[in-house]
Amino acid sequence: MSDYILASPGKPDLVDWGENFAELKWRAPEDCTVTHYKVEMRNRAKRSWTQVGDTKETNFRVSNNIEPGSEYEFRVVACNQVYLLLHYKLILLDCYITSMLV
Repeated sequence: MSDYILASPGKPDLVDWGENFAELKWRAPEDCTVTHYKVEMRNRAKRSWTQVGDTKETNFRVSNNIEPGSEYEFRVVACNQVYLLLHYKLILLDCYITSMLV
């Protein structure tokens, strides 16, 4: 059985970043029980997503596999026992940051 829920977390915000890390924060979905969040990352030059962590909190620090000068997208998925993949992306382009909704 899949573990995705029927509501998405709030749009993630980039609250801090540096040469080799990005700190994300988002709002919990309303009226849903969340067991955990999956955080995924994709280098915009590639097609595949990589899971970079799980957390029970509504924030996460990504510090693996970030290379200076590369552009990344991040997505956060709220999980429990119901299936529906809704996510938001966050684009990290070197030192210029832009948020976007999928």
